[in-house]
Amino acid sequence: SEKVRVLQEGEWPETGRLETQHAGLFLLIGDLIALDLPGLVDAAGWPSTSQLDALHSVLALMALKLSGRRRRSHVANVVHDPALGLFCSLNALPKTWHLKTYSYRTTRAQQLAFFEALQPRLRDAGLRGEQGLNLDFHAIMSYGQETILEKHYVPRRSQRTRSVLSFIAQDGAEHTIIYANADLTARAQSGEVIEFCRFYEKTHGQLPNLLVFDGKLTTQEHLAELDEIGVGFITLRQRSPKLIAMLQALPVSAWTKTRLDRAGKHKTASYHEQPVTIQGATFRELAVQGLGREQPTLILTNRQDMTPKQLIERYAKRWGIENQLAEQIRAFHLDSLCSQVPLAVDFDVALTVLADIIYRHFAHGLHAAYRRQSPDTLRAQLIDGIGELRFSPGHVEVALRRRTHTPALLDAAYQDKHIEVPWWGGRTLSYSFPAR
Repeated sequence: SEKVRVLQEGEWPETGRLETQHAGLFLLIGDLIALDLPGLVDAAGWPSTSQLDALHSVLALMALKLSGRRRRSHVANVVHDPALGLFCSLNALPKTWHLKTYSYRTTRAQQLAFFEALQPRLRDAGLRGEQGLNLDFHAIMSYGQETILEKHYVPRRSQRTRSVLSFIAQDGAEHTIIYANADLTARAQSGEVIEFCRFYEKTHGQLPNLLVFDGKLTTQEHLAELDEIGVGFITLRQRSPKLIAMLQALPVSAWTKTRLDRAGKHKTASYHEQPVTIQGATFRELAVQGLGREQPTLILTNRQDMTPKQLIERYAKRWGIENQLAEQIRAFHLDSLCSQVPLAVDFDVALTVLADIIYRHFAHGLHAAYRRQSPDTLRAQLIDGIGELRFSPGHVEVALRRRTHTPALLDAAYQDKHIEVPWWGGRTLSYSFPAR
């Protein structure tokens, strides 16, 4: 078969039409440009190969991820569609070997440089808010027989099994994942929150003002360290039999009722607050009843400026990160482990985060109702669209067949867009929605 290469001047079609099953994927090119994919690739320093430069390798990987391919080996199912190659300015998508081995050339330092470069772009795109950050771990389970991986607890299986542990930081307001690290060992797990604070200070010029996380994320020593360096946190404290007995012995008058501003059930809660000393530092502890659990939820915080109602409501919002991770796993097949080597998984997680951000940026340009949709719903409704590419000198028009949700694209004025695509050698892109 023909060797994969970047299309040169004179190799692009200047006339004619090309039918494609992936016409909708071209709707995301504007979002890749808005987030400056070429600049992100340059900042990361991801490697070029003898076959392709870094940008075109990443574009090929992103084309597969954005289109919902479960594994890189599944490129064989779509390689017959030349439109995917044109998406990347290639004569065809690279073969499986290139896509599977590219991640082994990357380093954690390069992924870190990518996330550093990503921060100002998220701010400029309106994908960052002011409600602090949610933190969590996710164990990406291995289905292979190899024993190189450590064992971590996988909630979906309710057991410890060989997996790659990934640390996730999510914006509390926009739910954008801003940082991830899958190059972690169990030994380094508890200290990752401090490493993340250093990363945040370097990229934002200040420490985070609020971190919200589960009690198992770190240790009491690191909680005291967060307090010492001035980082606010809200977390949970483990319920001991002695502490539960003490709470059960409290009179009814020791509990204060509050009405929570939240959707769904459990809008009325009661709490009991007391100070606690951990590692020589004094924190606030709130025992909360009425959140749908048999025993009280114990909230631990060093934020003295927030009311009990605010603390309860803010921690409740952290539960959304678990739903967010579930959406990513489903939409981008994060649990389809790309390798048994954590460093290779780290690169794949970085691209997964980028794919999720691309879909969020895409949704932000649509009617507000679409901003609440998961990536796989957006893909099913708008991106998995067939059509044809119509070529003219220096220009590609993507004619998308009309579907149920096409009015959302018309309302967002996609028919008026005229985009210059940096990796197309100055060629431009537009969209049309013919009735037939």
